[in-house]
Amino acid sequence: MSANLEMQVMIRLKHPNILSIKESYWSRDDEGLTMVTEYCSLGALSGQINERKEAEGRKPFSENLVRMCLVDMARALYHLSEHMIAHLDLKP
Repeated sequence: MSANLEMQVMIRLKHPNILSIKESYWSRDDEGLTMVTEYCSLGALSGQINERKEAEGRKPFSENLVRMCLVDMARALYHLSEHMIAHLDLKP
């Protein structure tokens, strides 16, 4: 998928569990597309996982929190599938 098409698709997607795109622009040297997303106060999930791994005591996520995150991800994926979109780059 071209960067322009991906950007257009992401801008149209509206779902509470999908990061929204606020604006986008091409770099001046035409090296790439930059997409400005909504602010995530806790950062990426991968950062939260790594932070827990590195913390003393290594307090794991609660089973309930993991369940809620998986349900949210499933809802987002379902929303994508309703729009005939397959996510090929899932990351924690």
